Amino acid sequence: MSQSIELHTGAKMPVMGLGTWTMWSKNEKEIYEAVKSALSVGYRSFDCAHLYTNEKQIGEALATRIGKDIDRKDVFVATKLWNTMHADEDVMPACKASLKEFGLDYIDLYLMHWPIALVNDKAGTFYPKKADGTLNYSDVTPLETWRSMEKLVDAGLCKHIGLSNFNTKQITEILDNCRIKPAVLQIEVHPYCYPTKLIKFCKEKNLPITAYSPLGAPYGIWGKPTTATVLKDPLLKSIGDKHKKTPAQVSLRYIVQRGDRKSVV
Repeated sequence: MSQSIELHTGAKMPVMGLGTWTMWSKNEKEIYEAVKSALSVGYRSFDCAHLYTNEKQIGEALATRIGKDIDRKDVFVATKLWNTMHADEDVMPACKASLKEFGLDYIDLYLMHWPIALVNDKAGTFYPKKADGTLNYSDVTPLETWRSMEKLVDAGLCKHIGLSNFNTKQITEILDNCRIKPAVLQIEVHPYCYPTKLIKFCKEKNLPITAYSPLGAPYGIWGKPTTATVLKDPLLKSIGDKHKKTPAQVSLRYIVQRGDRKSVV
């Protein structure tokens, strides 16, 4: 748990973090206890999102240790701006709402969850739709949203800002026009999904990768669910048997050992 990667500010981000995407389906007590358990075994990096609706429970669990036997500076908290909050007038309130849920004074890493903007219907709808049932997209561009996110760093609400689920063209637009450089790109990476060209591009741009779903995508965003197949893959199992490791451990090592400045959550 002690390994880390260095971000462009010189700050350290733990290589191994707890991703909380699948916790949205759990009850509040389970989320709270899971994060407490993660802290007890050494996790210090936690990846969250407004969409996951679990920031409050994660913050409550962190509060049992932060300021007691763990310093705030030793915990790395990442969360994400949702698609309906991309307009300039919505970005800062969204970040402040997440901070209130966590009970924290700042967020270590605030990511733009997707390079897609949806209309804010002011009712908290995650996927607003038009009368015909299609998604109600907004014309706010990722670059416009990025410039609003830069203000969050200026205000001290977050230490770093980053991107999630962006491709090379979208990343380039941000890099070519930003005032504050993205600290991280978060994308899906595991043995069945290794976007070599995108990872190579990020390495050339000195942009670290955070790999989500390192054991396979549990809900199969890009197709059929892969968790079961990754964890039961015969090759991963044989490698694990040879080294007395589980397929999950082999998958994690496969990602972080390739020398591309990656963390996993």
